[in-house]
Amino acid sequence: MANTQAMMSSGEADIYQMPGINDFAAQGMLEPLQPLIDEDGFDLNVYIDNQVEGWLTQGPDDDDLAIYGLPAFGDSRFVAYDGQLFEEWGVEPLSDYPDMEEILEKAEQMTGENPVTGEQNYGAWFSGEHSTLFQLVNAAEGQNGQWGEGYEWSEIEFAFNSDEMVTGLEWLVDINEFTPDGNMSAQGNEQWMTENNNIAIRLHAESAEIIQQVQAQGLEDRIHVVQEFKNDEALAVCSQAVHFPLPQIVRTKTSLLSF
Repeated sequence: MANTQAMMSSGEADIYQMPGINDFAAQGMLEPLQPLIDEDGFDLNVYIDNQVEGWLTQGPDDDDLAIYGLPAFGDSRFVAYDGQLFEEWGVEPLSDYPDMEEILEKAEQMTGENPVTGEQNYGAWFSGEHSTLFQLVNAAEGQNGQWGEGYEWSEIEFAFNSDEMVTGLEWLVDINEFTPDGNMSAQGNEQWMTENNNIAIRLHAESAEIIQQVQAQGLEDRIHVVQEFKNDEALAVCSQAVHFPLPQIVRTKTSLLSF
């Protein structure tokens, strides 16, 4: 981020691909794109629903949210699982929309000595570093909770003490019992996505990780994905939009000086 800001300040380029545009827009370093969109007649319907709306932000002189970047690409998260391990343990595959209870129950059932191979298996894995927060927020929204509300820092109110957050955190503590050692430092998953995989369920898996590694390892018939936790409207609205600033195409205000 520091290098990007230095480049922008010195006017090294007009157009940037970057994550996390909020800070740059707030400093007045980015050009609002709506006038250019209107001038060119650019159709925002080329993007999927809410892909543009989910990344609106504010400049220093804005009263309302505005478009300061257009998505470079999209991303998503899933629950991935090893169908072969489920079969070896005699456990039913995950449902398309699993809840916390289902995942916890099946993770517990598949932790221990594999009845077919005799190898040690673990019911689940998630990255115990920054990803723990994302998983917690997703657990809360699966109970119709949310991370909080507001946009500007002076207005934001977090919901970390809500019943949904507390229940989600307790669930994370419980499921951590069925993960390999090193889970809380993002280790212990060295065999995931290999023929010798020993982890049944991978929480909060990146779509790119799944596609690339499955194809590279030839595991198309073994690794499956289902949805992360959803609220009653079948939406997971905040775990991604709040915490994952996807790369955006932006135009700097310094670029105007070159014309």
